[in-house]
Amino acid sequence: MRKPRTLRYVFLCRPGFETFLHQELQRARLKPELLGPGAVECEPTALAPVFGRSGFRTVDALGPRGTVEAWAADGQKLPQALPALEPGPERFVVCALSDGVTVLGDRPTERPKRMRRDAGTLSRAALKLEEALDWAGDAPGPKETCVDLGAAPGGWTQRLLQRGARVVAVDPAKLKVPPNKKLVHVQDSAFRYEPDEPADWLFCDMAWRPLEVAQLLAKWGRKQWAIRLVANIKLPMKDKWPALDRVRATLEEGGWRNVKLRQLYHDRDEVTLTASRY
Repeated sequence: MRKPRTLRYVFLCRPGFETFLHQELQRARLKPELLGPGAVECEPTALAPVFGRSGFRTVDALGPRGTVEAWAADGQKLPQALPALEPGPERFVVCALSDGVTVLGDRPTERPKRMRRDAGTLSRAALKLEEALDWAGDAPGPKETCVDLGAAPGGWTQRLLQRGARVVAVDPAKLKVPPNKKLVHVQDSAFRYEPDEPADWLFCDMAWRPLEVAQLLAKWGRKQWAIRLVANIKLPMKDKWPALDRVRATLEEGGWRNVKLRQLYHDRDEVTLTASRY
């Protein structure tokens, strides 16, 4: 790992996704350069890249006032010695990029949140949903109806019920969620299911080909079957950007607006997607 230049922006990503982050920044004409595993530098920007999970601008010195946060690239230990600054509104970071490479930064983005898995959580998928709702800044309430496509074994359905929402879980497989008066399980294919009435939220975390999932979600947009959308899109082994471009275009053609994509902390070979009809 080499040290980035001063006043350049550093984005941290999931290790193995540096090439795709570099391609994204290159398409934005930000003159990116690979730093090493999990890190790419580029020109300063307000862009929130899909594969850039967090970022900051490199500086030579911090302060004199503000708060200092300890950051680290994936697989690295957080810095222990942080400078003491006078109280102030500015945020700064001390980031360990690799053994022997620690840099200072300002203008940090919000970091992805690692969610805690309690004893009653059915699967890791539930953590993806919690992080997605935190990132979206919105979540279903007790009076809202959610449809969960491809729900089994029920990780997302369980978390939505815990929030008090009514959930229609669609999956031919059985759920591991305890019976609940707010839960309706439709044992059918997500591709065949049609709702009796529009839902407030559409959720989807299906291990399926991304373009076919995008076409299904676009159908829900065209038919106005849901108002808000949260989905997890699995990525192909190669040609990730062509696939994501087609996913976004397909959803927008289906009437979804404000389409946002981001690889969050709990995402692996996938990205989280949010959108709305308005």
